[in-house]
Amino acid sequence: MLRAADAAGAVSRYAATYKFPFEKEIAPDQAKDIARHLTWAITSQVRLHYSEDLETGLPYIYVSTALVDIGLGYMRHAEQHLPVYTWDELVAGADVQLAPPGRAQSLLRLALGSPREYEPALANRVFRAGRDPDQGVRYAALYATSYSPDPKYRPFLRHLAANDPSPDIREDATYMLETFDEIGVGEA
Repeated sequence: MLRAADAAGAVSRYAATYKFPFEKEIAPDQAKDIARHLTWAITSQVRLHYSEDLETGLPYIYVSTALVDIGLGYMRHAEQHLPVYTWDELVAGADVQLAPPGRAQSLLRLALGSPREYEPALANRVFRAGRDPDQGVRYAALYATSYSPDPKYRPFLRHLAANDPSPDIREDATYMLETFDEIGVGEA
């Protein structure tokens, strides 16, 4: 998760400093659910990606390669040279008592910055946000489960689908469960 106001510029400057050739830009198109995305070639087999999350607009980076250890090394290098949130900052940010829009944004920032596997620190905050009186915060909790789909979220999603006061959240929770089914995220 990047923290810079000009996150794309910060990543571009980082890539230029290390002479990573720019490959392509995909322009955002909300109507087609396409996020802004920039790619640089670190090596012939390693790519640096910058993207902006469709739901939140939050900027993030990742490295893609079949060479896992090399990819992790480049990711650590990027994190050391770019203005990123630390894990502790993301968790602490989700615990600050803000107005509802800030609570929702902080939870989604934590979800986006979390590992791809189930993370108890995130899950505890998702479950808590799912009980929030504010519909926007509950929606953020629902959406946060999509960043790292896991069977342990299914009871939470079933509860939202059956009991949330908002028909929109009930419908979206049902849809999320169907999506979990489609991608093979079974029962715990």
